[in-house]
Amino acid sequence: MSLVVMKFGGSSVATIEAMKRCVQIIKETPGPQVIVISALASVTRKLMMLSYPETTTTEQKKIFAEIRAQHEAILATLKNQHIRSTLEALLAQAQKLTAQLHQHPKPQDLDALLALGEQMASLLFAEILCTEGLPAHLFDVRTVLRTNDQFGKAEPCIADVYHLCTEHLRPLLTDNAIIVTQGFIGADQEGRTTILGKESSDYTAALLAEALTAKHFKIWTDVAGVYSADPKIYEAAQAISHLSFGEALELTSFGAKVLHPRTLEPAIRKNLRCYVGSSIHPQGGTWIEANSEKTKPTIKAISLKKNQLLLRIERTYKTATLNFLENFLEILNARQIDFDLISNHGLSTTLVLDDSLAEWHHKSLCSEELLAQLRTLGKVEITKGLTLLALVGQDIPQCPKIKKILSEILQDLHIDAFYYGTSPYSLCVLTELQPEKIYPTIKYLHQQLIG
Repeated sequence: MSLVVMKFGGSSVATIEAMKRCVQIIKETPGPQVIVISALASVTRKLMMLSYPETTTTEQKKIFAEIRAQHEAILATLKNQHIRSTLEALLAQAQKLTAQLHQHPKPQDLDALLALGEQMASLLFAEILCTEGLPAHLFDVRTVLRTNDQFGKAEPCIADVYHLCTEHLRPLLTDNAIIVTQGFIGADQEGRTTILGKESSDYTAALLAEALTAKHFKIWTDVAGVYSADPKIYEAAQAISHLSFGEALELTSFGAKVLHPRTLEPAIRKNLRCYVGSSIHPQGGTWIEANSEKTKPTIKAISLKKNQLLLRIERTYKTATLNFLENFLEILNARQIDFDLISNHGLSTTLVLDDSLAEWHHKSLCSEELLAQLRTLGKVEITKGLTLLALVGQDIPQCPKIKKILSEILQDLHIDAFYYGTSPYSLCVLTELQPEKIYPTIKYLHQQLIG
């Protein structure tokens, strides 16, 4: 019987009622299963807040009390309380790591702190499955998910993950076995806890599905699939039943939050189908897979990405050498800075960077140290707080009405707007307008190009 890998997000395991909805999905899924669990809703954010230097002792106590109450509310519903001591030990570890981070902050301690959310949630979820009579086994994902030591955004060692899964995880997947494990976290060669990046539990599920040669994996969240636009922005947006890998990659890159941007990398490598659905309403959902059929030009979705940063370097003739771009990208790679869009015009190189995690890290991507390095290559100009609007679909430049509609919206945006045609799957506009000012444009585009 085929193995199924399923990930349940924080909103899907936020309460005992939410967890029981997930249990029902697991009961209705035949065969061996690997269940990847995120931290309870808002817990990772609260753990991050504990690490901020400006968080006072009083505020820390309040946050600890909230985290404890969230987990206690679920534990209190269980007749068997034997996991209480383990939960208390994890909470005590959070307090210890918080103290260490305020005295002598180290990136490895921050990763260890943030990883506790998944450890506590998976502990509770495995116990609930057992009380429901299911053969659940709690498994520490750090045993198999080997990464490098880039704390905060660790890179999986794919060959090691494959080997370790074959050695330690695959033997457990017999008959109707249910393995409960953690998303988001891994361990480096020295056994130190790492995290794969913010909200990366989807990526974990994909990596495990790849290593265990599953035919597909499922991402369960609180929305019924990938939508044609954010329903909070445009209520008439609809769930999309099927997306190609190319379309889904563009959507995740340009603001669709339903999937972590790197989730589809393992899927593409092994041609694994990916399903995104709602644990509240399991019917429907979106299947993402390779699409070998030639389809007519079409626009399927509109996405929005705020807090974008435009970085422009004007090279001097002295630095206008063939290895300029290599040196430029080397500086960015050393700081683990990815870019979504790049443009070269003569001596000018322009990048669009996602600075939306500035609030999470309490610092912008463009630190003074980075800017000092970049100024050795040329004159640097930065524009912050931009918004990126993306149209995603198939052969977008050939879509009917696209040029006319584009000319209309560029006039509507009527301020500095930058147009990028990056691939057949996407078309982007970067503007200084704040997201709320663009909502009417999204509604208009949806009505004119999608329906």
